[in-house]
Amino acid sequence: MGRGLGRGGCGSGGAGRDTGPVVWVMARLKPPDGPGHTFHVTGRVNWQVLHLLDRGRCAELLLHLRRCTETYAVTVLSYVIMGNHYHLVLRSPPEEIYRRLTSRRTASRHVRPYPAGHLKSTVLAQCMHALLGRLSHRAQAELGVKGRFWEYPFHRRLIEDPWDLVVTIAYDHRNPVIAGLVLDPRDYALSSARWWAGATGSPLDLDCELTPPFGVDLALLRREVGRYQASRRLDDARRAMQKCRWKWDNPRGRARLEAVMEELGLAPCPELRQHCRTLLDVTS
Repeated sequence: MGRGLGRGGCGSGGAGRDTGPVVWVMARLKPPDGPGHTFHVTGRVNWQVLHLLDRGRCAELLLHLRRCTETYAVTVLSYVIMGNHYHLVLRSPPEEIYRRLTSRRTASRHVRPYPAGHLKSTVLAQCMHALLGRLSHRAQAELGVKGRFWEYPFHRRLIEDPWDLVVTIAYDHRNPVIAGLVLDPRDYALSSARWWAGATGSPLDLDCELTPPFGVDLALLRREVGRYQASRRLDDARRAMQKCRWKWDNPRGRARLEAVMEELGLAPCPELRQHCRTLLDVTS
């Protein structure tokens, strides 16, 4: 008889109750979500099985990530796979593909979008459901365990401007450094830090011809990501934000983060600052 994994996350339900693989995905998906949106996606394995996400399964997660993003036309902008959690930056497909994937043909042969809360109402939910469900079911079968493999399905945050994108990617890439696994983010094998630094050898190379979000030049983004991910002062900014317990996905937290980064000498370059101002003018 297999071991139970407790509550939370992806996989079959425990204690004789099967929660199913559909409802949990939408639990943390809240609007806005739509074509061309960029998200920071994170998730963690169940606290009782932190050792189960070994190096082999990390590589398997990257393989499934490539397949799922190709199937759902989702663009991978960065990734970091740690021993017990992951960080992804994903962009939804263009509007035409997005509408096709989130619509259905009714009995009267009219095309209608899936209702809000349905698994197929967002492309991100479909992609992550396929990715996490496939890995959890395989791990459960190999290890002979029952219950949920993921602590919770996943959490996503909307990235709203180029500076947000740069800081998020660099923040993710420094996770192995903070964990004491490497001294340089580029030395960690299971991340996109080498690709963003202009080197080769990443287990999942990103598209060199990708069109970056927000209309920013890719060379500018690479330069800024490289500058931030190489700076230990970014770790100081992270500790300062954790100390005040403010999340920077709201105006108050964002203003605090900008102030902390200014104090630490991590202000955005003039070109990136101008892009953010232009985007603000357009959206306001």
